[in-house]
Amino acid sequence: MQQQYTLVTVAYVDDVGFMHLQARSIARYVPRNLIKQIIVVENAPPALPDGWRHKLKREYGSLADLVKFIPASQLAVMAPDIGGWFTQQVLKLAVADEVATDYYLILDAKNHFVFPLTRERLEVNGKPNMFIHGYEKHTLRRYLEPILHYFGLPQSHIKQMLPPRRRFSCRPSWFAR
Repeated sequence: MQQQYTLVTVAYVDDVGFMHLQARSIARYVPRNLIKQIIVVENAPPALPDGWRHKLKREYGSLADLVKFIPASQLAVMAPDIGGWFTQQVLKLAVADEVATDYYLILDAKNHFVFPLTRERLEVNGKPNMFIHGYEKHTLRRYLEPILHYFGLPQSHIKQMLPPRRRFSCRPSWFAR
């Protein structure tokens, strides 16, 4: 059987409109045989609007039965003063334990499909098509270096950062530059 993927999105109250658009794009352009599950991580507070789960799930159309909602508090305990961007990064990694597939594709709420997703976009010779990013001159390098040190990873990973686990987020080739 061919590899299936999990789609993961971290939802925040300001992104609800984007989430609806994303769900419609997934319903239209993502074939069911590529996807085993869709996880929506609820990054709240502030609270998401009443009934938002039901409304969002409906937007996924025939894929609605694959959608699973997970409260952020189930994945990680966050310091109250941590910024939203940092919270989202932690949740994108912490969700790995909830993923039922070997690989998952992380989408920001503002990512939408505009053409059909194909296996060829996700894989090269049966392996995930990864976007590898160098952090030598990146503004986030100062956050990556202590993480590498903490996990005992070589600083050479600054040039090509890949996660140390088998599960990872992959960035399809059409995003690569």
